[in-house]
Amino acid sequence: PFFLFPQTPPPPPPFLGPPAGGEGSPSRVVNIGSVDGIRVAAVPHYSYSAAKAAVHALSKNLANALGPRNVTVNAIAAGAFRSKMMAQTLETQGEAVKNLACLKRIGEPSDIAGAVLWLSSPAGSFVTGTTVVVDGGVLCNAPEM
Repeated sequence: PFFLFPQTPPPPPPFLGPPAGGEGSPSRVVNIGSVDGIRVAAVPHYSYSAAKAAVHALSKNLANALGPRNVTVNAIAAGAFRSKMMAQTLETQGEAVKNLACLKRIGEPSDIAGAVLWLSSPAGSFVTGTTVVVDGGVLCNAPEM
């Protein structure tokens, strides 16, 4: 149920059983968002940016709600990767997209996989409620004058 002005916190969702994992070994949730949920995108795709920002916010809220049940929840803000969605853009503007990143390349599947593995491994067991940016440096790249 949805509570607009709850008097007491709502109970945990009914699908949740007892706390997950053991001490130091939490269960994991990794959501995939986009850097366009963090920055103002060059192309005005408002609904996409809003949806990805919502993924990041949802991850923080779920981290708060599920942390006591020994579940970590994080998000990855992905930059440009080869995908069905990006195919036409990369075909027509691939060099320009590469140049948006400090590393001057398009992301590879192993780049996202590495971040997910880290968040899912024992090394990520104390990381929760954060958004990890995997964008090759798009967010820190200063535009050329």
